[in-house]
Amino acid sequence: MPPNRIPGETTGGSDSVAVSNSTDTIIPSGSLEAVQDTGALAETRIPDLRPPRSKAWIWKTAVVVAVCGILAGGGALALRRGQSNQSRLQSGDFAITKVSLADLGKYNHVHLGTGQVLHVNGVLQVAGSLVLNPGSQPTNPQVGQLYYDKITNRLSYYDGQDFQIVGTGASSGNVISNITNILSGVGNGVQLQAATPGSQQIGNFNISGTGTVGRLDTTVIDSQGGTFYINPVSSTAQQSIAVGTPATAGLSVVGSTVGPPNSGWHSDLSGTKITMGNVGGTSTAISVYFNGGTVGDHVQVGLYEDNGDVPSKPGAQLAASASVLLTPNGFTTVPIPSVALNANTTYWLAVNTDSNTVGRAYNGGSKASCFKSSTYGFMPDPFQTTGCFYDDNVYSIYLNYLLGAGTSGSLSSAAMAIGANGQALFQNSADSNTAFQVQNAAGTSTIFNIDTLNGRVSIGKASAQYKLDIAGGDINISNGHSIRFSGLQVLNSNADASIISVTNFMPGGMVAVQADGGFAVRNADTLYTYLNINSNGEATFTNKANSSTAFQIQNADGSATILSVDTSAKTVHVSNLAISGHITTSGTTPAIAAGAAACTTPTVTVTGNDTSGTISVVTGTGCGTNGTLATLTFGTAFAGAPRVLLTPGNAAALSLGSYVNNGTASGTSVSIGTNTTPTGSTTYIWNYWITQ
Repeated sequence: MPPNRIPGETTGGSDSVAVSNSTDTIIPSGSLEAVQDTGALAETRIPDLRPPRSKAWIWKTAVVVAVCGILAGGGALALRRGQSNQSRLQSGDFAITKVSLADLGKYNHVHLGTGQVLHVNGVLQVAGSLVLNPGSQPTNPQVGQLYYDKITNRLSYYDGQDFQIVGTGASSGNVISNITNILSGVGNGVQLQAATPGSQQIGNFNISGTGTVGRLDTTVIDSQGGTFYINPVSSTAQQSIAVGTPATAGLSVVGSTVGPPNSGWHSDLSGTKITMGNVGGTSTAISVYFNGGTVGDHVQVGLYEDNGDVPSKPGAQLAASASVLLTPNGFTTVPIPSVALNANTTYWLAVNTDSNTVGRAYNGGSKASCFKSSTYGFMPDPFQTTGCFYDDNVYSIYLNYLLGAGTSGSLSSAAMAIGANGQALFQNSADSNTAFQVQNAAGTSTIFNIDTLNGRVSIGKASAQYKLDIAGGDINISNGHSIRFSGLQVLNSNADASIISVTNFMPGGMVAVQADGGFAVRNADTLYTYLNINSNGEATFTNKANSSTAFQIQNADGSATILSVDTSAKTVHVSNLAISGHITTSGTTPAIAAGAAACTTPTVTVTGNDTSGTISVVTGTGCGTNGTLATLTFGTAFAGAPRVLLTPGNAAALSLGSYVNNGTASGTSVSIGTNTTPTGSTTYIWNYWITQ
């Protein structure tokens, strides 16, 4: 069709086109190609032009506008840009007329000028390719609008809130590269937004490589069974390893390929190579993944050393497990004996099963596994003697172990490390008087402080002057517990708090405050009470064994003993005795016997004790001689003959002229004698004071 020819109105067409121009529109002359869609339209309408120039030019322009209008109908249109002269029309220069798509099919090109809007009410089908010129993000977008970003070279669409990068689900407001496994909508996933944090989703957010997270709003940080580190530096930091931290070596996730359940793994001993990290440890268990399996199936695992060949194979057995029940469709963790594991060392994890219905999960590798036929029920030692078949798969099997002492990485220490079981390690890059603090909400008071510079801890104060420095409160010890020094109990409360004991203030000893208010010093097993002070203040000292120095009081420098108690001899030694009151003696009353000078049938008595007392002699009849009147035998013998002070107690005794016979005195007895013959039936009285 010539470019200036316009077909007449057609009423038999099945599609229609409508184009609306609200502003000036540049519409090039050329040709159009219309492609009929499966849907049916009632008619095609094109403008009836009122030309400002010639009628031919107006009709030519109307045809081009009509093609654009096809896009508003139910048909589909293929657009290809062509080169031609252009005619400028003004809004309102034409009316609507109708034309069939068949008559428009010979036109090949259509152009929309800047600021024009093309409405497609049906389906737009592009037979070839659709080209969007790169540009900047629209400032006032409409929902569903597409644009191709000239900076990121990505196609985005507007969802009503932000432009979304097509094919990633990521917002184009903030450019995010290399994001995988992000699911939108309900279910697992992560929601990222440019300005404000998105709603929390359930699932995993894995960041690998080098990058910076400025803000992370989350309630849970999961280290997936490993140790979680916080470092104050931006580079790879050296991690201090807490002894006993659980760790794994091997493929601890389900491999990218999961084999179907079959009988191929029955009685097939398979070993998979693992290599330890920079820190060694001690083995605890081996975990292996099986796809399928049934209840009642069994599995057995073993740990083998590497034989060092090139390529290497499993060597001597280091540990083997018992046969245990297999966990279908999951990891089975099998305990193994403890084996010391060396850092940066290769080992092999072996597994065998009696199941006919399991498959293995794996990733790719190079001679990473080795297998051989082996009857189920035991782990051979060594793994093989005649060789084994290599396998390029890395199977989902891993070693569980407890880390030993050491570090991993380089450059700096982690400020905080939290192990898989919750054990926490805080380590400053440099020791400080305030290395770790707990303060009140206002930050005005330090409740707890650790001084790593001096190895001190303070409670209730900002700094510590001692190993443990406590201010502003009491220390409470619950019943049945104690304070210890060097492992020895020093302050202890029994279960019902009836006795508070201070123990080990001397080897094997204790001090106890008793429920009745008394105070006791005992040995550790409480069989001996050395000192007991009752609630009335009465004190008793008791030695475990009698001693000549059972109790002593000495001067300040210990050079002189002022008072000493000899419990063996039952003697008290005093260097000087000053008495401002009375001297009262007590003890067993000595025995007394009449002498020959006391006449026939005399009466003799004594009151008092071995130290002091009174002797009475009532003479009998037939007196006719002098000599011994009475003999006094001590209740407790003296060490030797004592010194006796004898004083007449009445006039008769004074006139008689009595004496103590030193010639017969001994540690057990003394005698009273006279040089004159006493008078019969007369009472003679003497007072005595006896000392050693």
